Amino acid sequence: LWITSQLEPDAGAADDIAAEGETVFRAIDSPFGLAHCLEGRALICLRLGETTRAAAYLQEAVPIVAEGAEHGCTAHALEAVASLMTHLDQRADAAQLLGAAEELRRRRGPVHRPWELSSREHAEGMLAGDDLEAEREAGRTIGFDALIARTTELLNRASVTF
Repeated sequence: LWITSQLEPDAGAADDIAAEGETVFRAIDSPFGLAHCLEGRALICLRLGETTRAAAYLQEAVPIVAEGAEHGCTAHALEAVASLMTHLDQRADAAQLLGAAEELRRRRGPVHRPWELSSREHAEGMLAGDDLEAEREAGRTIGFDALIARTTELLNRASVTF
């Protein structure tokens, strides 16, 4: 259900599928599966223009993947947050998160699954033409714990302010 929701072109139908997936992951008590599903729900919300709801899903998802310290999964969660930041016109923050995700992927290997590419490509597209290399570099150098704290701060701000 989680993957199907990400591949569904109709955002409304994708949201329904993802909601069903979330219910299943909660019922079977699968935190890691739930985190991926919530991240996917956030990306669907961005397609629907619902940034507050996207921020809420990511607020729950990021700590779960970070706790597992799975760098690839944390990287695509950061890319989803970067996509949210572009929707909120927080371009420097988005660039920093993309830089951090690049570094996490460099450590793990740069594998992207097809459904993970959309958030990264969206954020990259929104930042095209901006000179944000200093922000990307800052993101590449931030430590993991500080990175998660910064991401949490951005999500908290996004859910309250925007």
